[in-house]
Amino acid sequence: MPPRKTRSSTAAAALAATKATIPKEKIVTKNKKSSTKKDAENISLDEEVNKDIVQELNIKETVIDKAVEALSKWNQQQTESSSKKDLFETDDEDIPLYLQITSKKYFSTSKILKPRMINVPNSIYDLEECKVCVFVKDDLIDEDNLNRIEILKENKLKNLGQIITVKELKGKYQTFESKRKLLSEYDLFLTDSSIANMIPKLLGKTFFGSSKFPLTISLTDNNKKLSIDKFVKNFEKSLYSISYMLPMGINMSIRLGMLGQNKKYLNENIKCIIKFLQKFPIRLIQLKLKNSPSLPIFITDKVYDENDIEDVEENEKNSIVFNNADDIPISIYAEGLKELGLDEEEADKIFGRKKRTLTEAEISDKNKVENNDQEPNIKKTKKSKK
Repeated sequence: MPPRKTRSSTAAAALAATKATIPKEKIVTKNKKSSTKKDAENISLDEEVNKDIVQELNIKETVIDKAVEALSKWNQQQTESSSKKDLFETDDEDIPLYLQITSKKYFSTSKILKPRMINVPNSIYDLEECKVCVFVKDDLIDEDNLNRIEILKENKLKNLGQIITVKELKGKYQTFESKRKLLSEYDLFLTDSSIANMIPKLLGKTFFGSSKFPLTISLTDNNKKLSIDKFVKNFEKSLYSISYMLPMGINMSIRLGMLGQNKKYLNENIKCIIKFLQKFPIRLIQLKLKNSPSLPIFITDKVYDENDIEDVEENEKNSIVFNNADDIPISIYAEGLKELGLDEEEADKIFGRKKRTLTEAEISDKNKVENNDQEPNIKKTKKSKK
């Protein structure tokens, strides 16, 4: 019978040691050189995003429409069967719809806290009622600029609700309750790029644990002074964008809009997102509500490609090969037996390992604990006064 495969290479070596020779298969202990190819391939996908298309993603509009209809029916059934009915029924227009993406590789190999935007033809917000809050650095906006912004609120900046400085964030919005209240008052949050690194610490998990994490936009000119034209341009652009944050993993969630939105608009927005996702090796794309089952709208036919296949010949050149059981170090046997479930003491006895002898004080403490007579002789820390 072929040797049983275990999760550890040491366990495999221990099993192989029971035979003098191993037909066809070899016990291989790889050195650091053999992993260089995999390390080179495990590049952050964030760095590859501007390269050529990795995978063609073709999703039919009928598939998306059916998934949205199914989620709408599921939500209706949950509302009707719920024992506790809300005072105010929630319409489909107020229920967020999410796109769940699973990649074959990590989207990013490092933690990223800076949200990014995908431009879409249709806003995911209700522009008649959408309220936006902007975070800026101290002393960026003077009285003249503030007056101009107030005038622009009548048309181009009509969705602007409030501008908050870093000083105000550190003072007025320092508590958890105040941050939570601020989060509930606005639909979209924007932050000046000059303070983007400070925002995660100032806002904390209250914001970055939700789907309303602030989007970064540029508000200043080359002289680091406020540019009203740039403000207006990037403000309007953010209203027609979908935010995302590259995770250090293979799963990413993007807020697509609302369940009750026009299906034509949803399809057009999804096409823009799909075009962006083609630069990643995508495995699965699903539609879902916050607590609903996930409905797949795309599943790849090919999970692995030629780049994922290990180069056996290259590894054999850079590997240490044991053709005979006598060549395997004893330490590998011991660790392998432990992996197979053998008791550690038994494994040590087999290979003649001796445990450190306990002192008389340690033996006495051990016996007291076993007999539950009294606690061992351990220094107790003083309890803090209440």
